[in-house]
Amino acid sequence: MVSNRMSVTGVIFALFLSRVLLVQGQLRFASLGNWGTGYKAQKTVAETLKKAVANERVTFIVSPGSNFEYGVASATDGKWDTCYQSVYRSEDGSMEIPMFTVLGAGDWQGDFNSQVNRNQQAYLTNKLGGNNEAKGLPRWTMPNWWYHYYTHFATTAAMSLLKSGHRDMSVGFIFIDTWILSDAFPYKEVSNAAWADLKKALEVAPKVLDYIIVVGDKPIHSSGPSKGDSYLTYYLLPLLREAQVDAYISGYDHDMEVIDSNGLAMIVTGNGGTGGRRPVIKASNSVFFSEKAGFCIHELGADGMETKFINGETGQVLYTHKQPRKTRPQRKYGTELQNVSAFPQVSLYPIGEMASPTQMDAFVKIVGTIGLLIAAVHIALISVSTLGKAADI
Repeated sequence: MVSNRMSVTGVIFALFLSRVLLVQGQLRFASLGNWGTGYKAQKTVAETLKKAVANERVTFIVSPGSNFEYGVASATDGKWDTCYQSVYRSEDGSMEIPMFTVLGAGDWQGDFNSQVNRNQQAYLTNKLGGNNEAKGLPRWTMPNWWYHYYTHFATTAAMSLLKSGHRDMSVGFIFIDTWILSDAFPYKEVSNAAWADLKKALEVAPKVLDYIIVVGDKPIHSSGPSKGDSYLTYYLLPLLREAQVDAYISGYDHDMEVIDSNGLAMIVTGNGGTGGRRPVIKASNSVFFSEKAGFCIHELGADGMETKFINGETGQVLYTHKQPRKTRPQRKYGTELQNVSAFPQVSLYPIGEMASPTQMDAFVKIVGTIGLLIAAVHIALISVSTLGKAADI
């Protein structure tokens, strides 16, 4: 099931850095989840996204998972064309930017290996002489089930530069697989390795980064149908707080939302392929919620992070969330390269076939099971009582 890990650190670092170094003043990226539905709404959102990418000079796209509804059957599944290539290709080449992604619950229901293997396939194809089919298409990037990127961009805000004492701003993206991190994942050695790499990355990140952004499929807290995940709340959230993470970007629920959790922006962007429904009760500290199909545009600058929630049909900005840049006491300037080398190595863990992940929170599943047992006992007692009364008669 699990063989030797294949190192791809140098490849992906060079790929990412070569693009981001072109950004001046601010770093802009888009986030889009639950996009591969094949519905009309996906195509509508995609056209609006293309305009935003071109006009806003977006550097890359982040997908928190559920890339394809019910996953893909193989590397040659027609969904690669109908839900990805033909939808997000741009004639002007503006969409030919990295698309960093992880798997979501829907992806694990299909041939999950074909998605992670596409990253290696795309790199080799381009290396061997180009790929005309990839022209104008976002560059699929998923070197492992979990991974991270470190980069920097130049700022132009004079006052902020005087306050911070440095010119370049650094940012790290830590991509996680919430199914692998769950206690229900069947291969514990893989799950343990994922947790170990995550803890190490979050230990190093505050020492070298001005911004820390974590990306994963399932939300920690949410007003949407999932209502968040109790396992992530108990095990992941404390790690994010300790590392002073700026934002946790998730998908899973078909809606857009931001929850301000004591300075940690919990951003849900899960309606890239279809809209959702408004909740009866919103989560505590929910600042904005929309059931409309759409996506987010994020901007990082010297002073803080700004997230715009975009209506995928009209292009209208539904809400803008602003948060100041955090001051990190452990930030050590001048030693970035030394500390960056302490990040865990990005390597591929091959995983064999297995059952699909549950769509339910483990806590809900346990409570539901207990409820069924109680109901069964209750019915049995009623039956015994009824039989007893019948015998008396």
